[in-house]
Amino acid sequence: MTRVVIEDFKRVTKNTLRGFARAKFPSGMVMAEIAVHVAADGTAWASPPSRPMLDRDGATMRDAAGKPRWQPLISFTSGRVRAEWSRQIVDALHQQHPDALDAAS
Repeated sequence: MTRVVIEDFKRVTKNTLRGFARAKFPSGMVMAEIAVHVAADGTAWASPPSRPMLDRDGATMRDAAGKPRWQPLISFTSGRVRAEWSRQIVDALHQQHPDALDAAS
């Protein structure tokens, strides 16, 4: 069975973020800067690459709480497709890098 291969994982621990993965998919596509998160209850998920939203002057746009707003670079046809993509990334990380989703070491 062909599966997602995690080619690289860079640990960055901040709030729910555990790091960034580079993954090769069965199609041959390689995607970098996949953010991988873990909630306090242990639920893990992956988010596709995104970039900060910029205003007309090139400054980072912020939400009401002052946090940067992010613009997705990749989209999915449905929530179900996105959830399945995320599951594949998280499963590949568990298999190939068992400690990748642990809290900071």
